[in-house]
Amino acid sequence: RATFLDPEWISADSLNLFTDASGSHGFGAFFDGSWCRGTWQPHQRLPNCSGQSSWSGQSSRDPSLMFLQRGLFFVAAESNSTVQLMHVLGKHNVLANALSRDMMTKFFTLAPQGSLTQRPLP
Repeated sequence: RATFLDPEWISADSLNLFTDASGSHGFGAFFDGSWCRGTWQPHQRLPNCSGQSSWSGQSSRDPSLMFLQRGLFFVAAESNSTVQLMHVLGKHNVLANALSRDMMTKFFTLAPQGSLTQRPLP
């Protein structure tokens, strides 16, 4: 049986989904009012690199980024999904950027509709 992918991508903006991972600070995600954030453990820190220079559509020169990309590929394959990744500058990704850097006052100013408490991390 053949399967055809929908040629229209659903954008993160239309889903009200924003994520950020700061190599030296932590990570944050916002989805339709719910949010979570955290800091990296020393063994989890991502290399400080530019998304454009170290990440391409199918590969990465950095082994730790390649590990993450492979993991995402397998999650997408298991759920029969397709994922498109793109780097968004922090100045255009203000909600998740504030969360990943633990700037909670700024976050709640930008997202007054956000939950007052974060969602538990899996």
